[in-house]
Amino acid sequence: MESKQSDLAEIQDFFRRYRGITQDLSKDRVHRFQTEFIRLKNELEPLLDRRKENERKWAPFFNVFRVLRLEGKEVITHSAILAELLDPDGRPSQGFLFLREFFKEAQNIKLALPSVEDQTKRWIVEREKVTEKGNLDIVIKCPALQYMLVIENKIYAGEQGSQLQRYSEWMQEQKSYKDRQLIYLTPDGRKADTAGEYPYFRMSYCENIRKFLINCLREVKAPKLTETLGQYLETVENL
Repeated sequence: MESKQSDLAEIQDFFRRYRGITQDLSKDRVHRFQTEFIRLKNELEPLLDRRKENERKWAPFFNVFRVLRLEGKEVITHSAILAELLDPDGRPSQGFLFLREFFKEAQNIKLALPSVEDQTKRWIVEREKVTEKGNLDIVIKCPALQYMLVIENKIYAGEQGSQLQRYSEWMQEQKSYKDRQLIYLTPDGRKADTAGEYPYFRMSYCENIRKFLINCLREVKAPKLTETLGQYLETVENL
């Protein structure tokens, strides 16, 4: 009986010492965690303050196109901006800069394009041109060079019945223009479903328009224009 009680006392003593050890270990871990947490917190606070200061200074999350929910609007956003940029007489007041850079990028999709270096020739840019075959998003033409380029712009909307075929037919009727080309512009450069047997060229926002804007930003100096182009580039990259 005494032996059993002695054994029980030893076992109880063992567990009592074990609890003491584990409690000491737990206290040590808690202490180490608290010390490390305080150290990290002290390091984090100036980083957060610096981030807030940079946000106040640069407003990196502000984009007027996103605020106004205009990112996916084909006509009032993308066609309007591109037409304004590509017009040498447009309000950006950059002359042939944008049209020249656009033509350079368009060569990457195998368009044979005239030179715009001769600035004595007049280029005409029209948006939402009304024809009997439908409304053309952007029309770029140079009567002196007998050249015409039509851009059909699609962001999220689908094509209408025989849309590109109708536009091609209208272009064929413009006999005063010897060279007539059609671009189908979409976020990813997808194929058109309505071109029929008429030729067209595919262009994408994610690659071609993005590169076009980056190249233009390298040359533009006007602060108001660079800010707008930067926000528009961000919009294009998120289509």
